Amino acid sequence: IFAHGYLGSRFDMLHLCEKLALRGFVCASVDFAEGLSGAVPRQIARQEIVQELILRLRSEFAVQHLGIVGHSAGGGTATALPGEFRCGRVAVAGLAPGY
Repeated sequence: IFAHGYLGSRFDMLHLCEKLALRGFVCASVDFAEGLSGAVPRQIARQEIVQELILRLRSEFAVQHLGIVGHSAGGGTATALPGEFRCGRVAVAGLAPGY
């Protein structure tokens, strides 16, 4: 799971998600209320959005083991979210494209 930062979008750090996908990981990213897309109502919390994504990943793709990577405010989401992430939790402050 990728969680974008404040004023970000689900397309942030696409290069990182692509590299993970090339290594066999299912990668999923969503928009949050404070993102630039404006697609998410302000009253829906980040944790609620990620929990819904987890339910969908498990039911639609049979994903058993999860990991979460967050950039900036998404790093806070990644570290504060309850539950087990057997593939890890990562908070990223910055990452150059191509890394």
